[in-house]
Amino acid sequence: MRYRMLYPDRARSMPRIARQLGVLAAAGAEIRTAPSVPVDALVVDGSRVLLPRETPAQGPCGLVLFQLPSIVTTTVELFDRLWATAVPWNATEQPSEHGLNERERALLTLLSAGCTDVTAASRLGVSVRTVRRAMADMMNRLGARSRFQAGVKAVDRGWIEPQAM
Repeated sequence: MRYRMLYPDRARSMPRIARQLGVLAAAGAEIRTAPSVPVDALVVDGSRVLLPRETPAQGPCGLVLFQLPSIVTTTVELFDRLWATAVPWNATEQPSEHGLNERERALLTLLSAGCTDVTAASRLGVSVRTVRRAMADMMNRLGARSRFQAGVKAVDRGWIEPQAM
């Protein structure tokens, strides 16, 4: 049996949910996160789709099972498009209760001040490769696809202070 699960990026910074996803990933589920997941859906055997049932007055109030090929195909295609660009979840990934270690905090501070990888490596007394590896690790933990997005998410998590313009 194959399980592929797609969650919003914010799940990475929610300790309880992140722990649950870690358990599922360790058990063999494939999990990825995307900036936005437009609908909750469950596809079963590529032939059935469960979608939330909503009413204007009550909002979400149950599930509806669809077997229409057009709805199943559309849901699967939407999932596959989001899946292709989503960030994989590492089975050993767990949110840190403390955020960053001192070197990571110093690296983010230098990069947010405009230092290049070379300059940051020199100031920290490490190699450029170490700086890039540390940045890639932080981007993965943040669920970021770019350094810019990592900076925004680091500020959101309180890892670094926002800079005044």
